[in-house]
Amino acid sequence: MQSTLKEQYQHDIEEDVSSIESILEGKEDKPEESTVLPAPDYDEHDATVDDVLADLKMESFSEKNTVEHASVEDIGNHLESAIVVGDVPDEVSFEAEE
Repeated sequence: MQSTLKEQYQHDIEEDVSSIESILEGKEDKPEESTVLPAPDYDEHDATVDDVLADLKMESFSEKNTVEHASVEDIGNHLESAIVVGDVPDEVSFEAEE
């Protein structure tokens, strides 16, 4: 039985290798054609030193994507149902007790 299984295994391996070779024959992976995209609007590729030293008002992006809430009550308390997991089941106070 073992010799039959070895022969079948060898046959299957040879068959798999030959089928893989037939699939790969004649096919070469060609790199995809890439197109050069122009630089985005914020890129001043032709800026000079004088442009950098010009006294112009610069745009600030620090407030971009900021969400403002009229009141704290509108936000809700998302930690209301949170439970304490670990060694500290009671409230901890850092004030010195007298």
